[in-house]
Amino acid sequence: MNLKKEKYNVGVIVGRFQVPYLHESHCELIDHVVSNHAKVIIILGVSPVMGTRDNPLDFEMRRQMIVSKYPDINVLYVTDCASNEVWSRCVDNIISCVAPNQSSVLYGSRDSFIPFYSGRYPTLELEADKVCSGTEVRKQAAVKAINSSDFRSGVTWAYHNQYPKVFTTVDVAIIKRKIDDGGGKVIELLLGRKPNEKLFRFVGGFAEPDSDNFEQDAMREVMEETGLSVHKPHYIGSFKVEDWRYRKGVDKIKTLFYYCEYLSGGTAKANDDIQEVKWFDLENLKEFDSEMIVPEHRHLLNALNKYFL
Repeated sequence: MNLKKEKYNVGVIVGRFQVPYLHESHCELIDHVVSNHAKVIIILGVSPVMGTRDNPLDFEMRRQMIVSKYPDINVLYVTDCASNEVWSRCVDNIISCVAPNQSSVLYGSRDSFIPFYSGRYPTLELEADKVCSGTEVRKQAAVKAINSSDFRSGVTWAYHNQYPKVFTTVDVAIIKRKIDDGGGKVIELLLGRKPNEKLFRFVGGFAEPDSDNFEQDAMREVMEETGLSVHKPHYIGSFKVEDWRYRKGVDKIKTLFYYCEYLSGGTAKANDDIQEVKWFDLENLKEFDSEMIVPEHRHLLNALNKYFL
């Protein structure tokens, strides 16, 4: 690590340290700052969203990790902001409160905060001799479960300190309009049946984080489970789904319910996690066969009937 020694009283390290242990490159950075300044402050970035892959550890966990090896360092935090300017002012306020009237310099590593900082203190970039990727350290830590009560307690702590989650799904009513032998209009509805189930359900599944919109998710699910290309989905409404997997927990499923028009071309074939697909007369399904639908989707069928019938 090569850096011209600067004459500042206080060295301030700004980083995230979102790792289960201090890597050799972290220690190299901290040791360098400690050796060059009478006082050292570490400011940890804190995300407003807890328990994510990029931010699995809260402030106190990271503070304890650092002070257990460097007890004389003052470890503080700054909350992430949408505005870089606001964030920069927050960093400056922390430094001015902890080290008033003292010359200070901010240190960052490769890919650090420095390009986004617009405060009043000078900055220096440190390049460690051994590069450590926090992302890679977290990936490695996630591979193997450790057989210890501390490890299991940590996992339990993480899940209990998350906000209750809503899992977003899409469900799709695929309809086909026909004229019967008497000249009447008929609406047929395509439903699917999963393996080891006797009842049918609307095709659908979980929304993808990387999709552009829920309509894209709906068309993807239709293609995956029936092999059909359909026209643009039309939104009917959103509904809570009493999925048996989440019935006893605080996390729940809410679905966005659509219908798609099947016009022509292609035969529906069961794919993905669907074992059978079948067309039903929507009118008959309403009057006689609603019990052929899984209980968690019957309120979707009622919504569809109100929409069309």
